[in-house]
Amino acid sequence: MKELVQFHTNNKYMFMGYNQTTLKTMGNIVANHNHHTALEVFDEYEIQLIKLLSKEQSTKKRINVLTHIYGYFKESLSVGEKEYYFANLDDYLNGKKPYSSILSLLESWVIRFDQTYLKNQTIFYPYPKELITMLDSGKSL
Repeated sequence: MKELVQFHTNNKYMFMGYNQTTLKTMGNIVANHNHHTALEVFDEYEIQLIKLLSKEQSTKKRINVLTHIYGYFKESLSVGEKEYYFANLDDYLNGKKPYSSILSLLESWVIRFDQTYLKNQTIFYPYPKELITMLDSGKSL
């Protein structure tokens, strides 16, 4: 159960990008207020995880996630940093920057401000680096 709690905690923001309601349901399953057996909890969690991942993330849901993460830093950032963030967010919304670039900016603040809770969030590294490909190599520049 401890590992499931840690898994759920580490994936909170990635899961939020799919469906916040299902994320909450999964959190209640992990909390196990009804004192089910571990096997029952794992089975129900798996059902909800499959449901959660059955649809793609939308831009609107991704913006919600970015907003939640940004909230950890908004009081600590300079005016210039905030302007830079929102300019980049606008570029993402207009298809000029990838989602990953906004996440990289937020991750730099996780490191800078030593946000322990966010350090282990899988949203910043959803898959192994070996699977990352450069879609825009810059060759046309």
